[in-house]
Amino acid sequence: MRCPYCQAEVQGSGYFCQNCGASMPTQTEQPTVQPIVEQANQVQQPIQSSFNNTSNNSNRRKKTSTGSTLIIILIIAAIFIGIKMFNKDSKSDNSESGKTNPTDVTTTDDDVIVDSTDAFLLYVEDSFGLEDGIVVTGRVTRGSIKKGDKVQVIGMGKETINTEVTKIEQFRKEIDSAGEGENVGLYLKDVKRDEAVRGQAVVKPNTIKAHEEFEADLYFYTPEEGGRNIPFYNNFRPNFYFYTAEQAGIIEIPDDVEKVNPGDNVKIKVDLTEDVAIEVGSEFTIREGGKTLGEGTVTKVY
Repeated sequence: MRCPYCQAEVQGSGYFCQNCGASMPTQTEQPTVQPIVEQANQVQQPIQSSFNNTSNNSNRRKKTSTGSTLIIILIIAAIFIGIKMFNKDSKSDNSESGKTNPTDVTTTDDDVIVDSTDAFLLYVEDSFGLEDGIVVTGRVTRGSIKKGDKVQVIGMGKETINTEVTKIEQFRKEIDSAGEGENVGLYLKDVKRDEAVRGQAVVKPNTIKAHEEFEADLYFYTPEEGGRNIPFYNNFRPNFYFYTAEQAGIIEIPDDVEKVNPGDNVKIKVDLTEDVAIEVGSEFTIREGGKTLGEGTVTKVY
């Protein structure tokens, strides 16, 4: 007889197939495939379960990978924004911290510091020659000076002198420093007698320059204020006084002004014969024949 499962020939009347080992049915029993089907199902279930697990793990890995990538991108973006903001703040801080008072800026000889409000300024009244320098006297117009300070002597048509204050005297007594309003004598190192004259200015280096041309607001005195009773016209030539400096100059009045009468305020342009240490805000008077005719304030220098 043949095995109903593997169709192998079964020898004798055995109860088991020698080929597949299946139980041989009796003559009344029909072969069944249930054990094999169940066995196949049992085998298939672990395989399917394994496949599902593998698929789930793959999906988890994909989700995890996507999430990690997104987190990394956000971190990089945050770092980039942080660096950008830091650089911006640093530039702002540097810009603010870089702001200094113009009088504290180191400049070259050709530079002019705009704000010289507190810078030392003294107009020379007189000078006395010494073996190793010169003594200049005058009243401190503004600022302060101390022994050892570097200064410049400028104006009155002479070249700028760079020197050092080696000694300060007041009423024949040596002092260490002097301030605004004090009358002092300054000993200037390596300056010759004829190099510093009345009308020049001793200044902190690069805080004020000497000019020949400037613009100003002028008030022309009335006779009651000590002025004259006649007007002046274009190209009027009085003398200009800036503290101890005296220079002749030519006044140019605006084109739409025919003449300047006593009591008038007028904007003028002036051309001096020699340069004088002046700046915007410097005050002056004009005189003619020993009479003071008016007063003005510098509004622009050339």
